[in-house]
Amino acid sequence: MIVLDAGYDKIYHWGIGEWERGLQVIHEFERGFGPHSFGFDYNNGLMFVLGEYDVAVAILLWDPVKLAFEEVKGGRHQIITHQHVLDEWTGGDILVKPSGRGNFGEYFVSLRHVNGSGYIVKYEFAWEYFRQQFVQKEVAKTPVGDWPTRITFSEDGDRVIVANEYSNSVEVLSASDLS
Repeated sequence: MIVLDAGYDKIYHWGIGEWERGLQVIHEFERGFGPHSFGFDYNNGLMFVLGEYDVAVAILLWDPVKLAFEEVKGGRHQIITHQHVLDEWTGGDILVKPSGRGNFGEYFVSLRHVNGSGYIVKYEFAWEYFRQQFVQKEVAKTPVGDWPTRITFSEDGDRVIVANEYSNSVEVLSASDLS
């Protein structure tokens, strides 16, 4: 099991059959990142982590020798500049959609503002394993209801379903362009 700790900025592993070892730290972020949610690109062995307090996405690769995640080159994307005082934005959820075309894919994040509003933002990415290089770009952004807390795909993967916590509502968007 993988556990995120936003307060101590760590990722832990706890093995079901390894209870005697307890929680093992498998990655540490700089103070204030606040890892909040994560998703995987299983095709490429990548973990995508969204910061709650420092609204950024960190892309990690599992190192089987060190038994830890390492951040990949080009894998940190600052979505909103962290102000450290009276931050108005927070990261909500992240959703990863590998393309099935090799090293390409998409990921979606929900962003929340203290006034209750929010956005869903879509990124496309490419992972060059042999160069250990990650490239990403924003391709769509749309406002959604009050405080988008969780996002998921429809069963066919063609739609993004957004749960808005403050308005007790759900929105359904096209996964291709967020319309």
